[in-house]
Amino acid sequence: MTGRPEREAAINIYDLAKHLGISSGTVSRALNDRPEVSAATRERVLEAAAKLGFSPSPLARGLARNRSQTIGVIVPTSDDPFFLSFARGVQGAFGASGYSVVLSFADAPDSIAGASRSFVASRSAGILILGGSEVTDEKIAKIVGETPVVVALRKAQHAEFSSVFVDHEGGARAMVQLLLDRGNQNIAFVSLPLTSQAAHERLRGYRSVTKGADPAWTVVARGGKPLDGVEATVELMSRPGSEQLDAIFYASDALATGGLNSLFSKGIDVPADIAVAGFGDIDSSAVTVPPLTTVRVPMHDVGYRAGSLLLEAIEEGSAMTQDIELALELIERASTRS
Repeated sequence: MTGRPEREAAINIYDLAKHLGISSGTVSRALNDRPEVSAATRERVLEAAAKLGFSPSPLARGLARNRSQTIGVIVPTSDDPFFLSFARGVQGAFGASGYSVVLSFADAPDSIAGASRSFVASRSAGILILGGSEVTDEKIAKIVGETPVVVALRKAQHAEFSSVFVDHEGGARAMVQLLLDRGNQNIAFVSLPLTSQAAHERLRGYRSVTKGADPAWTVVARGGKPLDGVEATVELMSRPGSEQLDAIFYASDALATGGLNSLFSKGIDVPADIAVAGFGDIDSSAVTVPPLTTVRVPMHDVGYRAGSLLLEAIEEGSAMTQDIELALELIERASTRS
């Protein structure tokens, strides 16, 4: 006997939820100051937590689950602002939760699988994968085991993964239709490397509307940087029949930026001679010369929603999965207006 009073067992999030008569997910969202929780509910949860002596600790939760306080986020590259916006959204989702977001750049074959193994080995609480269709979800599932996973920018192909995605094919179709509506008849397409689901879907969207287009009017770029757009445009404009083109649709804004520079260097006026459109709506698209017409992908929202799904899966330990589609938007600027 030490003479000390016996310490009461610390309550957990489930005890707090039961006391309040609400779900543990609602309690978690209130404690993490998530916007979908009303101010009244948040105040009620915080008051009860203070009264009952509940103090959420990510470290304690992680130790109990044999997990660290880190969230593994796998993105295709480190130098594309399109993906950096996504990363900022993910960071916003975890906010004051106490988890640290760790980025891994998957810019080589099978690097997504390797990054997933590394995050599992370091006991990450969850993994978020942006794109990544070059390795199957089935393979990733075998690697990660019970670690929660959310995929972003494409629909999950595994029953245990949640996803936040957009309709790449539909967005490409809508852009080609806009170009047609502006009087353009001969529309070329510069594709991203066909190593991702998004690239394939955007190409399908273009082809579904331009079924009679000359196959020579489709060029697959070597990479996704502006320089790749320059090289692809040079190749396209050197092909027979290119003098008939009145529009070029690029599968990304980075490629389109390079394309604009290439066309300008050849004395081709955009949009008077050739209209130009991109896909993504990165920040610089509004300040290219001329400003770029594009398909807006809400990358910050994709990141935030994907991060929120992952946080919910970690906090609640639920096996339920969700697939959330976010809307795309056509943004017309001077590069297609004659």
